[in-house]
Amino acid sequence: MGISVNWVKSFVLVFAIISASTGVAQEAKKPIAKKPVASWIVNCNPTRDGSSMICQMSQTFNEAKSKKRIMAISIRPQPADKSKRPLMVLALPHGLHFPSGANFKVDDQPAVPIELQTSDPNGVYSATPLGPKTIAAMKRGNVITVTMFAAANKPLAIPVSLVGFTAAFNKINSSK
Repeated sequence: MGISVNWVKSFVLVFAIISASTGVAQEAKKPIAKKPVASWIVNCNPTRDGSSMICQMSQTFNEAKSKKRIMAISIRPQPADKSKRPLMVLALPHGLHFPSGANFKVDDQPAVPIELQTSDPNGVYSATPLGPKTIAAMKRGNVITVTMFAAANKPLAIPVSLVGFTAAFNKINSSK
């Protein structure tokens, strides 16, 4: 009993399709080098007199299930401040131990203490000016780690990506 030519052609065609699709599936499993995505959002609004724009850069961190804000960090210029040092504002959750404050560090540099200043129904707030050395470290760095302390004085550290920091910082300072 002979095998028909059409059956062989069909088998070869099906085999070729399966082989090709397996190769594609294996190719898809290979890791693809991804370009880092800027993690800072820049928002600009006109000044009260409308003569210029004031901008700030920010990131917000939400709890995965509830989507409630855990922390927001924003950096903005202080036009009225003669030192011209940008201001970093943190919006943190309730339940923090005020005497312990919070701190931040860039990569493996020493932590910089931050005083918790006020609270409202939405959370706890802190604002601290950033000096030129800190800004330079942020521009070179990979991550800022913000550490806050719960009421039981337990630390909660949140890493903040510095991908896109320099571009966002340059943008908020060129909007004047």
